Amino acid sequence: MIHVRNSLARPTLRTFGGLLATCACILGGCPADKAKSTAPADAAADGGLDGGLDGGVGCEDDARGQTYMPGMSQMGKLSTLKFELVTSDPGPPVKGNNSWLVKISDPSGNAVTGATLRVTPFMPDHGHGTAVKAKISESAKGYTVTPLYLFMGGIWQVTIDAKTDKLSDSTVFSFCIGG
Repeated sequence: MIHVRNSLARPTLRTFGGLLATCACILGGCPADKAKSTAPADAAADGGLDGGLDGGVGCEDDARGQTYMPGMSQMGKLSTLKFELVTSDPGPPVKGNNSWLVKISDPSGNAVTGATLRVTPFMPDHGHGTAVKAKISESAKGYTVTPLYLFMGGIWQVTIDAKTDKLSDSTVFSFCIGG
């Protein structure tokens, strides 16, 4: 199977590593494909090549993937902001276009408005993001992020960076996207 990798980021060691992984996949098979080959012979009959519900991607039991629930929240890395994934449409997030509603609050629970957000989807196992840049708009309900384009199955880490005049923080929501 040939896997095509696409990265629009400026070249980095990670991008170069992704290029090497692409060449390895073309020439001799991908490590992910080899991992799937250990699945039972009848696994495809119950939902995927690896027997899971993720379409054969093999990440449904990956500890990096969070379980999606509307209203899930977590503190940012610096503990200065709280990030709530109010909804994902569709929910849970799927391969293709998604729309997220995100609320941000300060440590006292007050809504943070007027923040500048940057949303960066990234596949750590492949070393790439997505070419489609999400648009972010603010309303009384929070910040709408759309389209959040997750174009292939696997673990996606979506980093949300938020900055105001006084506060800044970031968090990562990580999901297994079925293939």
